[in-house]
Amino acid sequence: METGRVKRYVQVNADFMPDGTVSPHSVTLDGQEFLIDRVVKVEDTNNSQSSKGRRRFRIEIKGKQTNLFLEKERWYVGKKIPAQKT
Repeated sequence: METGRVKRYVQVNADFMPDGTVSPHSVTLDGQEFLIDRVVKVEDTNNSQSSKGRRRFRIEIKGKQTNLFLEKERWYVGKKIPAQKT
């Protein structure tokens, strides 16, 4: 059974540098703060299904990698949801 994803908006502690770069340090989800061990990769992800200005951060937390997105000044992660039966 395939799963889908929905946007789960989160609180992020990050530095916004004068040169336009962004460095996230922690993510708060359901009241729990997770420190980001490292940012693995940063890329702009503009396509026909997403709006312009979306940036994907491939981050590592406690040895596991996940994606963190910044879109229109809001941060989110992709939460897995089960596929609906038809």
